[in-house]
Amino acid sequence: MSVQTLVQVNGQWVTRTVDTQRIMAESSRRDAQDKEQRTSGATATQTVPRLGILSRTVFRSPIINFIIPARVRRKDKNDVILIGEDFIHVKEILSDGHLRHVTTKADFGARIRAARVFGEQRLPAMDARETSMDLDNSDMIPPQILVLTLESKELMFLFVHQEPSGALSFPSSVLPLPDQRSFLEQPGKHLAVDPRSRALAVAAVEGIFYIYRAKPMEQIREEFSQSPREWSPIMQELPVKFDGVILAMEFLYPALNDENHVILLVVWAKDRRLRMTCWDWDHVKGLRTVHMSVNGHPLSSMRGQEVFPVLLIPLQRSSDFILVGEQDIYLYEGVLSGAPRCNKVLVHAIAPRYPGLSKKKPRWVCWARMVRNWRLHDRADENFYLAREDGAVYYTQFAENDIERTATLSKAGLLSCTVNTAFASLDVGSSLSNPDVLVAAGDMSQGQLVRIGSWQNEGSHAGRSREDALKFNYMESLPNWAPTTDFLVTANLGGDTTAAQRDSIFTTAGRAPHGAVCELRAGLEARIGFIFDSEELSSVASVWAFADAAERGVYFVMATPTQSLLIRIGEDETGDTVVDTAFDDTSCGLDFEHTTVTAASISNQYIMQATPCAVRVLDISSASLPQVAVQELSSDETLIAASVCRHLSAVFVAIRQGSEISLRSLRISDGPGGAALRKFGDAHLLSTEITCLAVFRIQDKSYVLVGLANGSVRLMSVDPIHGLEPESEHEISAPSSQSAPSICESAIVLQSAPVSGTCTDFLIVCSLRNGTLRTMEIELIKHEADSSYDLCFGRTDTVNLGFTSTRIVSDSSKVTSAFATCGNNFCRLDYTGGRTSGLLIRSIWFTDLNQPAFQQSPVAALSQIPYGEDLDRKNLTGALACICGSQFLVARLDDEPKVVPRRIPMSDATPSRIMYSSRLEKIVTGSLQTHSPVVSPEDITSVKAQLQFVDGEKVLKTTPLAERVYAMLDWTYEDAQGRKYGFLLLGLGNLEGSWGRVTFLSARPEGNNVNVYEKFHLEFDKPVLAIALYDQTKLVIAVGSDLRLYSFDAEAKRWHSIASLELPSSATHVTTSAPYIYASTLEHSFMAFELRTDADDQLSEYTIEPVLNDSQIRETWHHLSLTLPDASPNTANASVQEDSIASSSLARQHPNLFLVSDKSCTLVGIYRLPNQTQQNAAPMLFEARLPRSIARLRQGHVRPPWCSIENVRGIIHQLGGDILGCAADGTLMSFVLLDMKAWRLIKAMENVARVGWHTDNNGLSGIDNAGTSFRRSTDLCPEHDAAGLRQRTAYHVDGDLLEQQLDKLRGLVENLETIEETRGELRRNLTSLANDALGDSDDDEDALERIVGWVKQVLKPVL
Repeated sequence: MSVQTLVQVNGQWVTRTVDTQRIMAESSRRDAQDKEQRTSGATATQTVPRLGILSRTVFRSPIINFIIPARVRRKDKNDVILIGEDFIHVKEILSDGHLRHVTTKADFGARIRAARVFGEQRLPAMDARETSMDLDNSDMIPPQILVLTLESKELMFLFVHQEPSGALSFPSSVLPLPDQRSFLEQPGKHLAVDPRSRALAVAAVEGIFYIYRAKPMEQIREEFSQSPREWSPIMQELPVKFDGVILAMEFLYPALNDENHVILLVVWAKDRRLRMTCWDWDHVKGLRTVHMSVNGHPLSSMRGQEVFPVLLIPLQRSSDFILVGEQDIYLYEGVLSGAPRCNKVLVHAIAPRYPGLSKKKPRWVCWARMVRNWRLHDRADENFYLAREDGAVYYTQFAENDIERTATLSKAGLLSCTVNTAFASLDVGSSLSNPDVLVAAGDMSQGQLVRIGSWQNEGSHAGRSREDALKFNYMESLPNWAPTTDFLVTANLGGDTTAAQRDSIFTTAGRAPHGAVCELRAGLEARIGFIFDSEELSSVASVWAFADAAERGVYFVMATPTQSLLIRIGEDETGDTVVDTAFDDTSCGLDFEHTTVTAASISNQYIMQATPCAVRVLDISSASLPQVAVQELSSDETLIAASVCRHLSAVFVAIRQGSEISLRSLRISDGPGGAALRKFGDAHLLSTEITCLAVFRIQDKSYVLVGLANGSVRLMSVDPIHGLEPESEHEISAPSSQSAPSICESAIVLQSAPVSGTCTDFLIVCSLRNGTLRTMEIELIKHEADSSYDLCFGRTDTVNLGFTSTRIVSDSSKVTSAFATCGNNFCRLDYTGGRTSGLLIRSIWFTDLNQPAFQQSPVAALSQIPYGEDLDRKNLTGALACICGSQFLVARLDDEPKVVPRRIPMSDATPSRIMYSSRLEKIVTGSLQTHSPVVSPEDITSVKAQLQFVDGEKVLKTTPLAERVYAMLDWTYEDAQGRKYGFLLLGLGNLEGSWGRVTFLSARPEGNNVNVYEKFHLEFDKPVLAIALYDQTKLVIAVGSDLRLYSFDAEAKRWHSIASLELPSSATHVTTSAPYIYASTLEHSFMAFELRTDADDQLSEYTIEPVLNDSQIRETWHHLSLTLPDASPNTANASVQEDSIASSSLARQHPNLFLVSDKSCTLVGIYRLPNQTQQNAAPMLFEARLPRSIARLRQGHVRPPWCSIENVRGIIHQLGGDILGCAADGTLMSFVLLDMKAWRLIKAMENVARVGWHTDNNGLSGIDNAGTSFRRSTDLCPEHDAAGLRQRTAYHVDGDLLEQQLDKLRGLVENLETIEETRGELRRNLTSLANDALGDSDDDEDALERIVGWVKQVLKPVL
């Protein structure tokens, strides 16, 4: 017998069926547990630690549900909004159709149900290449506003506003939706906006909808200007009830000359019959004039459809509309006449692209109206695109004449992705000669941005057929790695194994025919536009780029240890890219026989090449680069470093002569005999070797920074007459006998972005040989007499980039940034925020449109393409030119950090399980493949399982299997003679769930491939859901609801069953730590067992005894075993130990903390007592309620060196690295364990951040909100025994909330201090918490800054 009960899942109450025996068993177990705790003091004498857990979202789900072009910033900003489940991305549409990320909002606190755009009618933009539009007032509401319905029963209006500081915010107006009895009757499922934004409608799934009369945009702007927190676009509301299920709802277009007519159409169903009802009214008279003009008109033409209509498309010139079913399309005319006419549109649909995936034909899923408006060109046609779920896109045209309206559909092209509801046509200008740009977010595949047609400036297209001219041109992809059923953390495949590297994250991604393995990376994307390979490049150590005379190509000077190379990349007459390497001494003035120490531009006409024996000046205005000046060195002199001061057309060189090192100053000048290099100023002798020579400017004055081999840097100013003048010297490190000095190899100067009313900050960044960066702030001391400045070194800091020598190169396009390389790490340094934000470091990842699995090699040399008019028009100015191994590539760098996945296609398979075999050095995936029909229709449902072996870039081998893969394990057996045998163990089961087995595959590497064959197998009557090694000869197998232990008999070479135990429900995940076995079960949470025996020989009888179980019943998904440091012995008799966890303590032998995830979006920490020998409910240390259920938990050292938190106080570190969790929708989260002192402090700051969140989302001031939510400072600062903290959810800290409010924390605390109840007390409590967690400090004023700084350290990016 079973009963139904309500359970809260993902913030919503849902009905679940529960067996009554399960309820009674759980009640009895809890009673027994309570009795045991009352009568037994054994547990009470054992210490139970208390700790907190902080969760953060590393990557949001890539699933996009809606794509809406809208101008939600300013009139001149052409944007598109990508809307996910609980977030929105605002991206700018660039002039070439590509997208640039602007901002993200992800703090809605609820899921988004529907989205539309409200505001002024969307007209095409002027051509982006010719536009000169008047800017809107930045304080005004933009032309359009985004409208959302949320699961929190709210209707939200919001737009993007730019603050005076440049920061972007989201002003919003929230209208509560009426609360209904059931979720089906709760408004928000459907949302419609009148084409002229005079009204809105919000409907439930069935039974009711609401009509809202909207205010004019002028009135909304006036209200917002008067009160930015109390504006509202709504002036009137009307509820409408009717009996039926709403399938579609849209406002129709009135006649072009009918200004006040509003028409709302609803398509609904009842008793398996489809009907439509129409309401219309006069906008000027208001909603009191709403009347039903069409009442339940039957849609008889749709009866033959398998499912209800999916799309309702209003036509713009009248109230006619198009109703799209799953296969057929109908045109309805004369809706308001009382007798609507229906005509079927003829569709010549192509065959399904993937017939093996479903027995049904692919259906229509979305549409997009063309941005260009035919009315601007005296045309009456209407055009839009229809997309099918398999990626087929059709061009639809409706032409009107005096007699009739005709409709035609023609194939537009095929997207390389599957499509759902996210599809749009982007605005790239009103010219009819511009191409159409379409964007689609993939459905279980990556999305695509494509172009149909060509730009006017792309040259002649003579000779091209119409089909070639209008085919889909792939522009870029929209990342999507969902659904994610499994992921792993492992060493970087194909990376440099000679040095320690951070781990990589690989996930199963997508569904056939677009299944893949994705490596998830975060940082800046560099899109490769040109690449070629040459073995001659593998020895290149440096590269410099210069625009040629015509500015249509680029020269690249490259240096190897023994010679110099010159390459020119340009275009021929047809516009194709050509590479010219045919340069030598006879055709060019460059010195090819010696290596180039430095090459740089002296002026717009001249460049300099410094070699060990000479300094040459070349004329860049001539194609042959003739030599115009040269400074030869004597035979006993060697040039070891050089740098250029372009402002003075000067060159500074370091020359070794015997044991002496000297600095000399040269200047290029024109004379009667032509250009010449002449010395100026005195030479400076140095007592030690020079390792770096760099020139930079600060406050209109030039300086030279000299790095010395003794571990110091010397700063020298440049005088136009006297040359170099010493300023100051700074020790980078204090050398000792135990460590070598920190030697500077390159240096640059960064400065902050100019902000009105603030001074510019300067920062010297030195790259060192030990893999670190040393940063030194520059202090400017002004002399009042002559307004001159003196420079001195200020605060210094060290940033770790890796383990090999670091190199840094300035960004030629920005004074605020630079690039650094160190081993496999390639990153950009950003100092835009100055000392306020500090130095930001972000990884750079190369991507190739033609090679999605492109694997990045270490960057050996890099430069940037300089400015040129033609180069700038092609968006190549500032592009990166890099040498990676034997490859030379040019890539355009994005400015905004984001997820940059690397996708390895899986050959039409759907991967479900993934593991890394260190023995094979390969990724192994278990997947399913659906075969297309070959002979009979029955072949459509033919599903085959397979095993695939993947290296860093491709699938190497595919092995067919008879059953689906549920579990995988790599096992190496060593016999008595020391011979090792490697096997892959697969837990298999048929799709019906009636049979399973464990297959032992012999897998050996053969070159770059794998030799695989089946050795033997164990058969079972149910699927094998999990397997784990107990030791080298024992195997734990979860078969259905049984837990079985097998032992390997080496003499008989057979496996024997030695123990088994029936579980209350099936195990989904099993791990071991002898003698313990840990299992996550499908319906009975987490359980632990001990394997016991009376003797040590393998013939003895074994028993599996329960020793631990969860205190609650959960539908468990996964678990992760962790080890807490030893507890302090001085609290052995305390029932609860709070502060004795030390991060530096040694780990226990066996795991004692288990993170358990379930299907109700909960993550709990279950603790195993040190002396827990009998079965009882284990203590639960914390409970985190997350926005999504965690399907898999993993550990790994994934952080880049500059994001390390090893030295951050209060964090309990684990030997396995960072704790990561992945949800099925692709969301990746990280978790950090906190000791109790750190938890108290960061929980207090989370409470402060929650005040800021309410301020941003509810329009309340921080003070007013605090007055209603936190009456006392103790409400903000959790005390030792504060009320409510016994709830384990209190020990969870929302890191996402803290990160959103991070920059506002100081201001929020200062505002909260103005509340009468907390005046002065809040600062004292925060200071006390900070001293307790971070160490004592006598400076009370500095406490808040210290706390915020510590929170920033805890919240360092994971990737």
